[in-house]
Amino acid sequence: MDGRPDPALQSRNNDRLGLTGSISRRAFHNSAVLASARLLLHGKAPTISPEDALNGYGGIGDYAHSNGNT
Repeated sequence: MDGRPDPALQSRNNDRLGLTGSISRRAFHNSAVLASARLLLHGKAPTISPEDALNGYGGIGDYAHSNGNT
C-alpha cells in the first residue's frame, strides 16, 4: 500500500457527502455573504459601557452636557 486512499472508496464518500452535485448561484452567493460577514465580525460584538452609551445629543457651549434636553 502506498498510503493513497482507494479511488472507489473516495468516490463513494464524495457521493454520500454530496460533493459531486452542482451548487446553485443563490447558494454560492448566500455562502459568500455569510463568509464575508464572519470575516468582518471576528466573532465578537463590541461592548458598550454605560458611560459610553448615547443618552441624547449634546449641545454647544453652555448646553454641552444637556444631552438633548435644551
